[in-house]
Amino acid sequence: MAHYRYIVFLFLCVTACATAPHGPDPVSSYLSPDIDQTLSGCASGQYPCGSETPFSRLMEKTRTPSDNGPDHYINLLEQGDDALVARLHLIRSARHAIELQTFIWGSDDVSDLFFQELLLAARRGVRVRVLVDQLTGNRQGKWLKYGAVAHKNLQIKLYNPTFYKGKNTALDLMAAFLFYYRTFNQRMHNKVLIVDGAVGITGGRNIERKYFDLDPEFTFKDRDVLVIGPVVADMRHSFLEYWRDKRSVPLCRLNDIASRRVRPVPRVFAPLAPMLATLSRRASDNRYIQQTFIDTATPISGPVWFFADRPGKKPRRGKTRIISCATGLKQILLDADHSLVIQTPYLLLSRKALRGFKHLRKKTPTIDIIVSTNSLVTSDSLSVYAVAFKQKKKMVKKLKFKIFELKAMPADVRKMVRGYDQLAAAFRRRVKNTEQSRSDGRIHPQVSIHGKSFVVDDTVAWIGSHNFDPRSEYYNTEAALAIWDHTVAIQVKNNILRDAAPQNSYFIARQPQVPVISHLSGLIGSLSRALPFLDIWPFRYTTSYELRAGKTPVPRDDPRFLDHYRNVEAFPGINISIRAMEARLLTAMGGFVWPIL
Repeated sequence: MAHYRYIVFLFLCVTACATAPHGPDPVSSYLSPDIDQTLSGCASGQYPCGSETPFSRLMEKTRTPSDNGPDHYINLLEQGDDALVARLHLIRSARHAIELQTFIWGSDDVSDLFFQELLLAARRGVRVRVLVDQLTGNRQGKWLKYGAVAHKNLQIKLYNPTFYKGKNTALDLMAAFLFYYRTFNQRMHNKVLIVDGAVGITGGRNIERKYFDLDPEFTFKDRDVLVIGPVVADMRHSFLEYWRDKRSVPLCRLNDIASRRVRPVPRVFAPLAPMLATLSRRASDNRYIQQTFIDTATPISGPVWFFADRPGKKPRRGKTRIISCATGLKQILLDADHSLVIQTPYLLLSRKALRGFKHLRKKTPTIDIIVSTNSLVTSDSLSVYAVAFKQKKKMVKKLKFKIFELKAMPADVRKMVRGYDQLAAAFRRRVKNTEQSRSDGRIHPQVSIHGKSFVVDDTVAWIGSHNFDPRSEYYNTEAALAIWDHTVAIQVKNNILRDAAPQNSYFIARQPQVPVISHLSGLIGSLSRALPFLDIWPFRYTTSYELRAGKTPVPRDDPRFLDHYRNVEAFPGINISIRAMEARLLTAMGGFVWPIL
């Protein structure tokens, strides 16, 4: 009984900590004297006005469409440097409003540059609103430190802050996990930028250097889409829905910020690193913007839809302006007729998704399903990869997925990451200046798939933040853009197929079969995989194959298959065994955490 009273007491204490501060604004005592109220450097010349942008011509065309003209213009942002340049240019050209929604805002030079650009926009009179999920608060830099008092036009909110704090201790996180499991796990994974209500960007990229091909250690191969046209109004409607939700809390209302005086942001920022400085200059070069984005923009006359979950992952009822990602996926992905090409960082499907693909395979037995994803060596999440390993047999044997996992060093890496040689040189300098050798044995920057896209029947392209995993389906809110256009669909498909090509990825297929023994092993393996833990059977149905030099790809059921491919085992590219051992251990023991991965 004593233990029971102690638990109840601890629960009440945690509940008290989790409530929002009441009464007057806790920072009112210092907000007025400290907050920057400087307005319009346009008039004084202190700050530049919103710059002229070539995008304005496309905006004007979509505002007054002709009978034969397009409704939207689309730019696929496949390269990280272009994705950054586009964002910086649009922020600098803003005249009225900037709305930014992101899951991660880091503490590196790219994150600081974004804060600086948004602050400059606020100082010239632009209304800037930033919404960031709080879970990664401990990684956040200057913007969290200065955001409460930076400028009256710059408003920053955190989504679903744990115990109404910007940064949490390990004890905070443990208490939240134990007492507020579902609330704590519900995160905002949306990534949206809207400028002047006329142009929007959405996709997979967060605000951190590794998402823009600028990190010599680890860079994400990601995908965004820039859109101009009527659908931007839906993107803004979704943003405002989150902005006004009770889960979105201003920085000045957070306990750990309200309790201390925050110094105003400094007027001078650190100089930019060479690669970042080059991209910053490009963002103000209208000739570069014209050639890179305007001349290559794809006019779209077909439908363009924006999908987004409601705050809190609540279901929408009745007729609504915006459809949830889960509904959109069901309507589009599972309506495929002859081909489905998917790219995702984590191939870990929910039970609902597995049932959906089973229905699709039964409805259309000949459909070709190709999946591009990460191998163990390229994945940024060991735990997710390990538990997804349990599903390989079902995906390959039952659903007939053709799975391709990215190699540690893809042959086309310089096409995937345009500045790869510069990153590699920086990596070598960093290793040379380090006395001890790297524990992972790596000798080059790591490239990892982070794009979340699929193409249906060469007709529809889906680009968004949904990882096709249980977290995205059950816990995280997500957003995506679907484009009904053959040209865009083929562009996305070709990019994914290049990543899945033999020179860049391993082919996942069944192991060579031994009569009787393989059948018996398969039965035992199926029973072992069904267990939430103690999945210890070492023999697996699938393995990784690499195309032999001078050979051409053939199907797995082709009698010549083993002459064309060599078996490189389950975890190729791992230089040391410890990571593979960890993955196997998590596969054996980690099935019970499958829903939250």
